[in-house]
Amino acid sequence: MIRVLLVDDHALFRQGLRSLLESEGMRVIGEAANGREAIRYAADTHPDVILMDIQMPELDGVKATQSILEIDPAARVIMITMYRQDRYVFEAVKAGARGYVLKDADATTLLDVIRRVAGARRCWTPTWPRTFWTTSATSARSCPARSTPT
Repeated sequence: MIRVLLVDDHALFRQGLRSLLESEGMRVIGEAANGREAIRYAADTHPDVILMDIQMPELDGVKATQSILEIDPAARVIMITMYRQDRYVFEAVKAGARGYVLKDADATTLLDVIRRVAGARRCWTPTWPRTFWTTSATSARSCPARSTPT
């Protein structure tokens, strides 16, 4: 069973994610509404996967991801956001996120990304331009069609 920490400042979105994940046999072990809460929950619970929004009050998802990975370098963070601009993806990659999913993705895509990242892969949707991958600091490729081991 994959243990997931949900981090998003919108309670209704977290509740919807919880319902989806639990209906698929995953266990939501905590919810956080900002990056500071996420760091505390991640340190206390060591989830298999952390679903992290980028823009939140108090501390954004990129900085929270960096802090979580300083505490636990094995943490697996997936950024889940509405931002498709390359600069946000670059920031996520630099912070150490293992996945990036847009909030307009369908449930099947999100579940696939969670399972792949929980299985020690990196997974990025949607398909980013080839120039992104040749200039970024990661060897990951788009997903679910392709993913690479860490």
